Amino acid sequence: MFHLLLTLLISTATSKLCPSYPNPRNVHPTQLFQSPEVKAALIEINDLFQNASNTIPSGFIATIVFDQNTMFTKGYGYNDIANKSNGPPTSQSLVRIASITKVFTTMLMYILRDASLITLEDTLKSLLPTFSMQRTTSDITLRELASHTSGMPRELPYPCCAFTIESSQDQEQYPTTCNETSILNILQHKPVISGTHRRFHYSNLGMALLGRALAHVNETGIQTGMQTAMQTYEEMVIQLITQPLKMSNATFNYNKTTQDRSAKGISKTTGKKVIIPYEKTCGFGAPAGCLWASAEDMELLMKFLFRIDNLPSQDKETTDLDPLRKSTVAEMMAPSILMRNGYEAVGTPFEMQYIGNKYWTKGKQGELPGYRSSLTVIEELKLGIFTSALISDTESNSVWTIEALNILAPAVDQALTRLQPSAKLPTNYAMYVGKYYDGSVTIAVQKEQLIFTSSAGELNLIEVPEMDNMLRVQNLNDIGCRWLDDGTNNEIVSFVVVNSTVVAMEFMGSRYDKY
Repeated sequence: MFHLLLTLLISTATSKLCPSYPNPRNVHPTQLFQSPEVKAALIEINDLFQNASNTIPSGFIATIVFDQNTMFTKGYGYNDIANKSNGPPTSQSLVRIASITKVFTTMLMYILRDASLITLEDTLKSLLPTFSMQRTTSDITLRELASHTSGMPRELPYPCCAFTIESSQDQEQYPTTCNETSILNILQHKPVISGTHRRFHYSNLGMALLGRALAHVNETGIQTGMQTAMQTYEEMVIQLITQPLKMSNATFNYNKTTQDRSAKGISKTTGKKVIIPYEKTCGFGAPAGCLWASAEDMELLMKFLFRIDNLPSQDKETTDLDPLRKSTVAEMMAPSILMRNGYEAVGTPFEMQYIGNKYWTKGKQGELPGYRSSLTVIEELKLGIFTSALISDTESNSVWTIEALNILAPAVDQALTRLQPSAKLPTNYAMYVGKYYDGSVTIAVQKEQLIFTSSAGELNLIEVPEMDNMLRVQNLNDIGCRWLDDGTNNEIVSFVVVNSTVVAMEFMGSRYDKY
């Protein structure tokens, strides 16, 4: 009986309250950065990163973004352990972002989808006709590859997986014949590990196949202004994503320029600089993890993600930069699979974790010999962190991004809440005040709020930016998450105005004439 009562109490308390977040756009970044809460948090985070760096023989770089502003950037340790006098890595030092490359591969898929060149239900075989594997029960789609639900094995088949090479001896064993044709031939004799959509199973092979398939889109005979000639996957990512976002450091090429600008990752086993086994690209597996980028580049990616809810007037400066429309970015940020523990989820392309009993983090981690990188954001606070350790094995799976957000998110939340401007009545609010229908529906001013009273109870009306004669409904009290998103909350009240006078309002399918 006690356990039943406890369960009821917990479920009741949980259902009553849903986390709420302050509006980041209501507070100027300088005001937030100078707040005592954020200042103290950044000191603690610097100590966290310094202590983390002390566990790494080489170096470590971290950068923190709030909306369209960089809040913190600092390098620790050594950019090159063989030349310690050069100091720590900087925000422009190139690192292997490893599996964060999958974010760009998924973005490329969405770009082509939004241009009506593909659908997510197109099959892999429609773009790579010679693809086949043993034990497949249905045609694998692009959506299944991108969401890791295709049933593909994790890695490229032997001997064509370049991701484990970190020494000259490893490099000698890697064949130069591992091109698209040879890998597709090998796969014909390999089985998938499960049927499609049976389970989430992380697959570098699946992501590599997705990226290489997307490079064949023009071969289907569809004409597009996006490409003037046949391009490789690598060229498409640079042209359609990194260049529009001004990510000037990002590259797949490990040429002399990249070598000179890169922070030098080391092997945890030997303590020596790892061998990078390629120049132009790491081969067929590049879409799964072979992009080089700087912390500065990752700042630009996070700032792009945080422009998801820009108003039309705020988009004028970034229209030419953003490679995806906002609804597609929202699709990218949404979960698609809930993990069994109930506090982790997987989207396309981000992995998600619920922290602090309030915040969903959305991120991507990656590891290749010599480097472990992590990008993690909290969308509601427009807060993001990128870190990269110049060694492939770290004590923190998230490369300390989750630990840092556990410190910073509550501080930013508290500061933003405290600094929110006082509530203001909507513009021209007086014209909406009065009785509607038979007098039982009213709009009145109460304590600097415009209160809409009907059979649904009392609701606050707030302004809808850049929309005339429309107000948004906002619940006055804390409510459960289900009813925060399913009910009157966030609905729009539209007012019918004739000769500058309100004659009626429309709300949730009904019209109420002015009484």
